[in-house]
Amino acid sequence: MSFNQDSAAFIQITAVLKSTLVALMFSTVLIALLGLIIYYSDISETTIPWISAGIIFLSVTCGGLFAGKMSGTKGLLHGLSVGILFFLIIWLASALILPGHILLLSSLHKLLLSLTSGALGGVLGVGSA
Repeated sequence: MSFNQDSAAFIQITAVLKSTLVALMFSTVLIALLGLIIYYSDISETTIPWISAGIIFLSVTCGGLFAGKMSGTKGLLHGLSVGILFFLIIWLASALILPGHILLLSSLHKLLLSLTSGALGGVLGVGSA
């Protein structure tokens, strides 16, 4: 009976880190496109919270999908890990760039969105591998 060291690991840290980087890059591109669209069009600024939630959802889902494909197993855990890491990085960057009070309800909403989309992407990633 052979023992595979990769299967004994709880999660593959490399897959989570690379996938989080993919999610952050995807998010950066989408935010830049959103900025251009808002600048050159007459879209109301009241839609920004909804669009930013969509950007978080798409970015973390893509990151989770990438993590699930890379790991080939435990897609839920890998996707949740990407969601948590993405949220922490964005939360810390926001706290450093925009110092002030952070709204608890808004942060919880973004955390729930990151966890849900990461889990979805991770499960879909393992399913498509």
